[in-house]
Amino acid sequence: MEKQYNRKKQYLIIFIIILTILEIIWLFFGQKFSEQAIVWSVFVRLNIYTDFAFGADLIYKLTVLVLLLGILFCGWLLLYLTEKAVDKFLEDIIQLLDNIIDGKELEGLNLNQETYLSKCAAKLEKLHELMLYQRNTGAEDKTKMKTLISDISHQLRTPLSNMKILINTLGRETITKKEQDLFWQQLISQMDKIEFLMQSLIKASRLESGVIDIQRQEQSIFDTLAQALGNIFIEAEKKKIQITVDCKETLLVYHDRKWTEEALFNILDNAVKYTPEKGIIDITVSAQEIYTEIKISDNGIGVSPEHYEDIFKRFYREDKVHDYNGIGIGLYLTRQIIFMQNGYITVHKRDNDGTVFQVYLPNKEM
Repeated sequence: MEKQYNRKKQYLIIFIIILTILEIIWLFFGQKFSEQAIVWSVFVRLNIYTDFAFGADLIYKLTVLVLLLGILFCGWLLLYLTEKAVDKFLEDIIQLLDNIIDGKELEGLNLNQETYLSKCAAKLEKLHELMLYQRNTGAEDKTKMKTLISDISHQLRTPLSNMKILINTLGRETITKKEQDLFWQQLISQMDKIEFLMQSLIKASRLESGVIDIQRQEQSIFDTLAQALGNIFIEAEKKKIQITVDCKETLLVYHDRKWTEEALFNILDNAVKYTPEKGIIDITVSAQEIYTEIKISDNGIGVSPEHYEDIFKRFYREDKVHDYNGIGIGLYLTRQIIFMQNGYITVHKRDNDGTVFQVYLPNKEM
């Protein structure tokens, strides 16, 4: 429709220009042309029309009038077609808006055409996609908030109940000094668990909301790994766990040191926790073409193959580890941190027993 209107408009404009030029020419030279036309007319040759001056003037005025009427008619026709095109354009825009409101597809419309309707439709479609994205994001945020509140409530219920029982017990006069000391230690332990839970939830919330800005740069992965190992060294010594490390001190990896240390610590902390006394933890770091692999393996209790994906979910814990301390958020944070650095993490069973975690971080900015 718009192309047809543009074509007709071009023809009318050209026709109006031609008529206008003829009108101007006729205003200046029409009188002479009229006189010459009378001279050569058949009526004069046959002596039918004898008023020469009157005839020339009449032809001149009639021609001026016809040209003027032609210009006016073409102008009116141009305005009429423009009005029809505008009405049609507005109707199409209204139809597009109705389709967008009703959630319908923009069928039968080529958004790549060089027409005003196509350009408006393309802009409206982008606006529609933006509105859908914002609406879906808002719904996802509400769902995440509900899930987070539910998780917090569930995780706090047990330690708070234990603290209530301990406080009531400590209020009794019949308990001994030794029992008081024991209950106080248990109360402090429950408070530490709540503090750890809240810190973990805050980290998870900040990571999910994008508040944390990952500052990646090319730096030594050996130093980052050393800091993570320093945080689990004492617990590993208590259980007499043998830790071997194979990592070049000069190996540079593109990563955020603070948060990568946090991610590696969570894996190492689990390795120490679930590995028996006098167990083994092997750490190997090797540079590949695109990524650097950090492999952490142990001979602990291992992870069931059907739960390889579940262990990265928030607050997930296998039944066989319920007797161990923990809330099931460490590996969730680890994967979030690695993903935010354009890396990835895998897990599988060790040859005989235990677990192997493989962390891949990009060697350069991606």
